[in-house]
Amino acid sequence: MVQLLIKTEYSMLQSHVRIPEIVAFAKASGIDTLAITDPNMHAAYQFYHACKRQGIKAIIGYETIIDDQPLVIYAKNQQGYKTILTYATTHEVETLYPSNDIIVVTRGTKPPKVMPFSMFYFGLELDELEIEVQVAPQIVALSKEVNVPLVMLSEVRYITPADAKYLKVLQAIEAGKTVTPADLSFGQQYAKSNEELLQLFSEYPEAIHHAERIASMCDVSLDYEGYLLPSFPTEHDPHDYLVALSTKGLQKRYVNKEQSFAVYQERLAYELELLQRMGFDDYMLIVYDFVRYAKSKDILVGPGRGSVAGSLVAYCLGITNTDPLEYDLLFERFLNPDRITMPDIDLDFPDDKREE
Repeated sequence: MVQLLIKTEYSMLQSHVRIPEIVAFAKASGIDTLAITDPNMHAAYQFYHACKRQGIKAIIGYETIIDDQPLVIYAKNQQGYKTILTYATTHEVETLYPSNDIIVVTRGTKPPKVMPFSMFYFGLELDELEIEVQVAPQIVALSKEVNVPLVMLSEVRYITPADAKYLKVLQAIEAGKTVTPADLSFGQQYAKSNEELLQLFSEYPEAIHHAERIASMCDVSLDYEGYLLPSFPTEHDPHDYLVALSTKGLQKRYVNKEQSFAVYQERLAYELELLQRMGFDDYMLIVYDFVRYAKSKDILVGPGRGSVAGSLVAYCLGITNTDPLEYDLLFERFLNPDRITMPDIDLDFPDDKREE
């Protein structure tokens, strides 16, 4: 069985589901596939890796409204994931239509205007008696009329029925209302077991089958090696450009120093070699670029705090204003090949100039 409609705590004030708890529930219940469908993509990475650690397949979904029609969109593959990310950022329908990399399920009772998708379903929900009696028959009839298959949906906003009271409190906070004891009743938007779902949808085996089919078609990996750092746009080789800028900066900075110029050259060459070897040439160029821009626009820039003060490259680029050799500061606190972590450059800008 597949849970295709889970809202997590990232659906702010609309869900009490914490990712570790829903994954633990699935593991204990023998559920091998979960799908999140928040109205944002904030939980995707954490959810994917939490599921992976427990041997559970993670499906990345996203719920939105297009033309007053609630739609749930699932990523079939990496391109589909990028498509959803783009739509979640721009809300432009063109990013979704037409696309063979996503699966779309409507939660409404009419076909959305953005049809047809290559993979499109009507979501069938039976959690509430009123929906089962009044809404579900309309959806079933429409499915037959327009020849669009049904798929099982059972929304999850808390883990157990007793947790419904927490969701009621969260929703009251959002609405600015007061909760009374009468409001804190049990609910149906809990994580149901395989047996409960089978019983609930026993009259609609095709909806169960299509849920399993969607799960089998979705295959997104959020495993990344190394750091996902942007590149600095330049016509030159980034390392050669960084060397040139640093060398020129050293010539400007070296005035009446106690250490010989050769000592500074040796330290600079050492740092530049490490930056290249560890893949942070572009990183330094990007920071140099926005610091240079800020200073050119008379935006105050702090002198640089923390471990970056130990970098002669940063000093030569004008990122910091402290000579690390003068104060015997270690570059290895900033960047160490034996402890590979992201370098950390602490800078300060006026709070009313950061957008600029």
